[in-house]
Amino acid sequence: MKVADIFPPDVALLQELYQAAQGKIAILTVAPELEHIASVVEFCHQHHIVVQAGHTNATYEQFRQGVALGITHATHAFNAMSPFTQRAPGAAGAVLMSEDVSCEFIGDGIHVHPQLISFLRKIKKPEQLILVTDALRPTAQPSGPFVANQDTVVLDGGVWRRKDGVIVGSALTLPQGIANLVSWGYPLPQAVRCASYNPAQLLDLKNTGQLAAGFQADITLLREDFSVAGTFIAGKQVA
Repeated sequence: MKVADIFPPDVALLQELYQAAQGKIAILTVAPELEHIASVVEFCHQHHIVVQAGHTNATYEQFRQGVALGITHATHAFNAMSPFTQRAPGAAGAVLMSEDVSCEFIGDGIHVHPQLISFLRKIKKPEQLILVTDALRPTAQPSGPFVANQDTVVLDGGVWRRKDGVIVGSALTLPQGIANLVSWGYPLPQAVRCASYNPAQLLDLKNTGQLAAGFQADITLLREDFSVAGTFIAGKQVA
């Protein structure tokens, strides 16, 4: 994270952002170890904003204190959070060991080892796992220059890196992420659920996320090789 983009918990600033967004803030990632985080979590709950823990150096205990406040979801688990070690479980350990915490994970096989993603399926409930891409804007762009977050980036082994080699994001697409989960042992229905129904449930979207009567007909058709065959929005084919 750029230092200039890091802000302490500030309800007044959050209120300003909320008003600028006309109330259309669905989810917010916070570091639970920061002072005054409780007031931010309270604001989010009052305004139906899902609060996640991420980009955090929280200890196990600090993470669990955040859970007690109502932070029950983790942003891209294991990435940008304190690691799980034998003497300090950290935020990553709290995600693994907390039955009341659901989590995202980046499914490119690079940000998180495939065996760890397979392990998550064994210790988390099916509804607690959400596949995300962490894809940067240049993903699938046919040619450069590639720019993300005002930095020039290069595609290297399926991830985007800055010139200094630091990983700044993935080049994963959701269909490829589903294909990866299947190759790592997830049954196809569960892999699809991680990319559709589960995130819809997290955001409390009542009429999307599954193929059922009365639900929005937002559908992506995938071929057997998981390439996209067609996209429908509200039942109308757009691609």
